[in-house]
Amino acid sequence: MNINPLKGVHDLINDEAFDWDSVIDMMKKVFNAFGYSYIQVPTIEMASLYAREGDSSDVVRKEMYQFHDKGNRLISLRPEFTAGIIRAIISNKLYVNDKPLKYFYYGPCFRYERPQAGRYREFNQIGVEFIDEPSLYNDVEVIRLAYILPLAFGIKARIKLNYLPAKESRENYIQALKEYFQEHLDKMCPDCHERYERNALRILDCKVLSCQEIVKGAPKISDYLSKEEREDFRFAQELLKELNVNFYLDDNLVRGLDYYSGLVFEITLDSEEGESLGSIGGGGHYDKLVSELGGPSSLEGVGFSYGLERFVSLARLYSFSHPDYHRNRPLIVYAPLCLDAVRDVFDLSMKTRNKYLFRSAQFYRPISLKSALRFANKVHAPFIVLIGEDELNENVVTFKNLLTGRQEQINKDDYLNVINNVIADGLMEAEKEGKVNLRKEVR
Repeated sequence: MNINPLKGVHDLINDEAFDWDSVIDMMKKVFNAFGYSYIQVPTIEMASLYAREGDSSDVVRKEMYQFHDKGNRLISLRPEFTAGIIRAIISNKLYVNDKPLKYFYYGPCFRYERPQAGRYREFNQIGVEFIDEPSLYNDVEVIRLAYILPLAFGIKARIKLNYLPAKESRENYIQALKEYFQEHLDKMCPDCHERYERNALRILDCKVLSCQEIVKGAPKISDYLSKEEREDFRFAQELLKELNVNFYLDDNLVRGLDYYSGLVFEITLDSEEGESLGSIGGGGHYDKLVSELGGPSSLEGVGFSYGLERFVSLARLYSFSHPDYHRNRPLIVYAPLCLDAVRDVFDLSMKTRNKYLFRSAQFYRPISLKSALRFANKVHAPFIVLIGEDELNENVVTFKNLLTGRQEQINKDDYLNVINNVIADGLMEAEKEGKVNLRKEVR
């Protein structure tokens, strides 16, 4: 009996399988450096997790694999990871003690769509989710992480960026879109007719060329942002520029799932001739998903995912021409003890990670000294950097060796130049006291 594979699936064998593992291993090291932990969630969930009321995305309406099990429950193969991860966080009450919640994931997803080169009905995603009280610093960290992943493989990408307004501003914008598209419906595809009725915002994502031409004349979303949303968008762009993230703005970027609100982005490639080669990943901020699934309304999230099939093919094309710079490093916790110190923690942790790729964890909101030390102890961090009002006034940071209990103040301007030696000296001192064995890796 000869059984052929189903349409839209793919066997992973030989060199491709080896390269697949290499890509995942390298990405895991980068995720680890940014303080993300691995999470694994089920491939099957109740269909209601994904098909929530009012969702107008093509993924939910047309592409999900659904079936009734023997208990007559409507089950879905996961079309994406985010909803399942949020469900796991809520089911296991992970938000009670552990915040921020930073997870990376990888594994198969399923969508019934037309197979094409590098795109399958069973496909694999790899990405992250960052769950905490809302902060633009969280969003910018995630965008920065999405940006540097391709660089680790010698792939130069750009970030396509937009800002989706909250409910009131969004409703005003959708109404403006409906008024505009109403005059052009007779020239638009059947899917856009349906999108017009369900959610006119989705028309902006249509891939039909004739519809794309009509979209060019549509109202711009940036004109409908509130004053606060405009300021947030401006500040996010300022931070990305400081981090040397190559990005550009696109008013028509809406992403493929309805839960996004705030910053949204895609990772895009261009040919050497400047021609767009499309998107290889994307993500954004979501403000209501946690509360919609039964979690605290105070928590929001931001994340991204890459399609592994296309990413691996690109990595193979570039022959994995990256330096092996992701060696394990001691973990440092960065803790702002007051609101004014958050920016310093953001800047210092980013710059240190860029130079040394130390594995680090940091808070982008004020935290008490007691809570910071408790967190550092929980994750077995050998070092913690504390910045409070006194440190700000004196332009220093307090660097505490949690293995020996000793601490010192380091001038903030000298920190990047001396931190490598300070850590080395601190570990050697801890070894003399029998607190650590340097012949083993610090994990």
